[in-house]
This record gives sequence, structure tokens and C-alpha cells, in this order.
Amino acid sequence: MNILSVSDISKSYDKKKLAVQNLSFELDVGDFFGFLGPNGAGKSTTISLLSSLITPDIGKISFQGENIINIRKKYLSNVGFIFQDPPLDRNATVKSNLIFAGTLYNLSKTEIENNYLKLLKNFKLLHLLDKKILKLSGGEKRIIDICRALIHDPKILFMDEPTTGLDPVNRLRIWDFINNLRKKSKVTIFLTTHYMDEASKCSKICFIKNGRIIKVDTPDKFLEDSFELVVQFGGLEDNLFNQIKRLLNNGLKVGNNSIFGLNDESLLSQVKKISSEYTVRKTNLNDVFLWLTNN
Repeated sequence: MNILSVSDISKSYDKKKLAVQNLSFELDVGDFFGFLGPNGAGKSTTISLLSSLITPDIGKISFQGENIINIRKKYLSNVGFIFQDPPLDRNATVKSNLIFAGTLYNLSKTEIENNYLKLLKNFKLLHLLDKKILKLSGGEKRIIDICRALIHDPKILFMDEPTTGLDPVNRLRIWDFINNLRKKSKVTIFLTTHYMDEASKCSKICFIKNGRIIKVDTPDKFLEDSFELVVQFGGLEDNLFNQIKRLLNNGLKVGNNSIFGLNDESLLSQVKKISSEYTVRKTNLNDVFLWLTNN
């Protein structure tokens, strides 16, 4: 069942260049939707549009069939947002921040208390209740922000790069919680991330570049439609890169690395004649990201 529909939306800030152009996609109940692209691709603008902070110049965004512009209050009461910069009061306690968040959604005192105790218990962070936000670590702040976004049990959770800058332990804690949340509820999640291991957990992925959608599909289908293998070189000279690119009919330079897609392993013998200093591996989602956003 469709819960959110984005229909042909475009947005321009200076009337000279469109930040996003003709975006269309749908989220079904329970979807885990990854929205991926390089910096400047239009992800932040899209998040601002989906959060109703700004309105599209053309097109519309519908929640359960209704334009969110017409039902903004109802819409915002059914969604939660985790932004890159947590909107927490640094000088207030964890408890005060969560109570304030609950009051914004007109929850009763009992509902608020029950909800924040349940959320903090899941993260094993009940001991932080009376601690000020400014005294928390980066990982703890992010977890409190997640609790804030879920205090009203939303139908859709928007997560804008939720684990950026976190250490591996806190990233794991957050993903354990997200996985359990999806198992126990039908919450729909919209995720932006630069970590392809996180994107691989999504049920659908949308790649965006220069404000336009490249393709929407499942992680497995993206891998299936890509090259089977990747041939990777480090420090390959330009003339050798061009020779291999002509041979394999593809190629990409990323920093000091050169990568090529390969479906026919018999060509490796010809590659070896040009340069033997390479590694061969299975294509991963990071490679797909590079192919789609750099070609």
C-alpha cells in the first residue's frame, strides 16, 4: 500500500538552475528506501521538500493520497525526522528534550513518559535521563535524536545521514535498533547515506545526480545489472588507463585508483599484457554508485 508519493516535483532557488528536477518515486508501507547521490546531487533539497520546510515549484508530494501542503499538520504528526544536525537543546537534559518533543505532538504526559522510557531502554541508555545534552558523546546525542524523532510513533521516519561521523560501535548500535524497529513495526524509512553497506540493507534504492533521478531499483537488481567483476589498479599511468579502457570499453579514475568493469574473464589475459599490477574482485554497491554517478 502506497504511503508517500512524489510526483514530478522540481525546485529552483534562483530561477537559473533547478536544485531538483522532475523527481518521481513512491514509498509503500514498510519500505526501506535509500536515497543516494554525491554531494550537491539534490538530496538536501529533497529532504527539505519532504519535510515541508519548502514547497515544490511544480509537482506534488502526497501522504496517503493527500497533498501534504493541504494537510501539513496531519502529515507532520505522522512523520519523524533525523537531520544531520540534531535539533536538541544542548543546555537541557535528555528527559527535558524528549518531553518537549512529545508535547509538540500533543501526547499526554503518560504517553510521553512511556515512550521515552521504552526507547531509552532499547538503547540501554536510561542512565542518561538527567544528563545535559552538552555532556553527551556524539553517538549518545545521535541516539537521543533518534528517540526524539520516534517519540510519537511515526508512520514514516526520514533519516538524513544518521551515522555520519560516528564510531563503528555506535553505528552498530543504531543499526541494530533500526533493524529491530523494522521487525516490530511497519514504519517506512527514507534514508540518505554515503555508506554503501547501509544502503545495501534497503528494500529499494534511488540514485540521484544533478537533481535528477538516475534509477530506482533493489540493491540486488543494481548488482545484477552491473558488471560481474571489477578490475582495480593503483597509480595507473594515463596511457595505460586509456589502453585498458579501449580494451574493456569502460573505465573510471577515482583518486589514485582506476577501476574497470568486466564480464568476460578471458579478457584478463589481454589486460595483463598492458599491466599486471591489478586486483580482481566481485562488484559491490560502492562500485555501482561510482559507475552511475560518474558516467
